[in-house]
Amino acid sequence: MDSKGFIMEELGKPETAIKYYQKAVQVNPEFPVFLYNNGKAHQKLRENREALECFNKALKLDPNYKDAQKAKEEILSKKLKNSNIQCNK
Repeated sequence: MDSKGFIMEELGKPETAIKYYQKAVQVNPEFPVFLYNNGKAHQKLRENREALECFNKALKLDPNYKDAQKAKEEILSKKLKNSNIQCNK
C-alpha cells in the first residue's frame, strides 16, 4: 500500500497517495516511514497541520528519524518566516 502511495505521489496525485498511506498506517501503525510518507504528501498539498501531525507521530516512534525531523523543521521555519513577514508589514 505504501508503494502504491509512492507511485501516486510520483504521478502528481498526492490526494490519492494519502489514501494509500493511511491504509498502510492502519495496517502497521508502528512503522514511522508510512507516517512520514503520509506527511510528505500532505506537505505537497500545503496541508501543514496534517503534515506536522504525521511527522510528530513518526518522531514519537523513532526520535532519530532524520527525514521526519528535517521535514518538520522545514514547515516550522516557513511558519516562523511567514509570521515575521506579517509582523513587518
